[in-house]
Amino acid sequence: MFSKAKRYVLVPVAIAFFTGIAPITLFGGCELKLCKPKEPVNPLALTCGTQQAPINLKMWYMFERPEAMNSLAAQFKTKHPNATVTPARKLTQEEYLTDLGIVSGTPEAPDIFIIRHDWLPIYKGKLAPMPDKILKRNPDASTTIDEYVDKFLPALANDMVVTNTLVNRQNGQTKEVKELYGVPWGQEGMALFVNLDHFKEYNSANSSNTLTLPSSTKTMTWSQFREASTALVKLQNGWLQVPEDSNTPITVDHSKVRRYGAALGYGAVGKESNVRHAEDIFTTMLLQGGVPIIGEDRQSTLFTDGKYVQKAAETLRFYSDFRNTWGTSATGWTDSLGAFNAGLVSMAFLQSWEMGLINNAIKFEVVPFPQESNEQADWVTPSYYWVRVVNRNSANVDCAWEFIKFIASKDQMTTYAEATKLPPARKDLVGEGLVDMGNYKYDVFTNAVPYSQSWFKGNYEQADAAVNEAINRTSVDGVDQQTSLNDLAKKLVDILKKNPIPD
Repeated sequence: MFSKAKRYVLVPVAIAFFTGIAPITLFGGCELKLCKPKEPVNPLALTCGTQQAPINLKMWYMFERPEAMNSLAAQFKTKHPNATVTPARKLTQEEYLTDLGIVSGTPEAPDIFIIRHDWLPIYKGKLAPMPDKILKRNPDASTTIDEYVDKFLPALANDMVVTNTLVNRQNGQTKEVKELYGVPWGQEGMALFVNLDHFKEYNSANSSNTLTLPSSTKTMTWSQFREASTALVKLQNGWLQVPEDSNTPITVDHSKVRRYGAALGYGAVGKESNVRHAEDIFTTMLLQGGVPIIGEDRQSTLFTDGKYVQKAAETLRFYSDFRNTWGTSATGWTDSLGAFNAGLVSMAFLQSWEMGLINNAIKFEVVPFPQESNEQADWVTPSYYWVRVVNRNSANVDCAWEFIKFIASKDQMTTYAEATKLPPARKDLVGEGLVDMGNYKYDVFTNAVPYSQSWFKGNYEQADAAVNEAINRTSVDGVDQQTSLNDLAKKLVDILKKNPIPD
């Protein structure tokens, strides 16, 4: 009945497959009036591990502590006594990727493993999407993929949902069917780390022109961030003199700088001071300004289209201008985290897991990612997270997905967050006191969930490298913004066309 309409289309199957409802026998070999009607089997009532034979699920993971993962498996077993989840930890990401590359998509692969949020084009052909009957089952019973995904950070719908179009061969009518390929148990996001002592030192020396002390509960606008980043540049003989006119270029004699204000302005790689996560910082700034990066077809770019050209160029200029108040490689540190740890810069953009890398001697605060304005409806924060996925060749796809969905529920994700110190990825866990991770600084990442967005990269390594190159061409080589962006658009289109989501 159904046929393909375009790319990413499901193979036609029987109606019973789409509905998940087993055929009901109307006549069982006796007279209808003498037969007691059989109760139809309700597939939504079935749970994994109720079969006589036990079910064993193997799961690979990397970052969590073994005791936390074993506890999650034990909690699931209390609900499903015949189902056993065996977590296996890979000590390094290199080991994990090597081993996964050897077995992924084969029966020997683990039933459950993890991929980064932007790896779907690489692994989609080896994954099983969430079955419809699992979607409709508690916890979080949902009638549609959209309804279920809406409980999580917005980026999930862009990163892990594939829309397929089905065509009825008889009448030509079409309908869309969505597939969900992964679900997060937490999210790392990104926030601004600030050295509180540097702010206090500046305010003590400049009582007539003080800076507002950053707070974990108050979002800084980019204009406020720019003001602080320039004011906090400390020279050998005092503080940098900031022109009253914000349009006046700032020039800095780097040989006389003792400390910089903010690590920004360059790419994450290159011959100048490296800015961790530069590609995500810059592209988030574009999204904040209403500039889309990739078209809905996932084969084109939009930021160089006519109505977005000026805003995109302004954003790159704004970003690259921070090179004037950020150090050079001559200062000797490795990147923005290294400079922050050495007390050589007052502000740096980092992810939640990097909080554990901060020098214990530094008194710091974690501040929400800056925004263009105070209007929450326009807020966008960078998205970074890992998702649990199911091997398409698993003998127990339904049960594997049931386990993933169980841990992704509100109560279990709370337990997971408190055990792993990974901020939760659900909107209904945003709010004071809902999750106790032992440090209020993690709340900044949790509170960012409703605004966490992403963009489709095709090949994440190549796309990130292209964005960093575009930044450095303007910041380091002096190429005008529009030329850098035009070249970036061409490279991204080439990457997208070579790396579509596979059928």
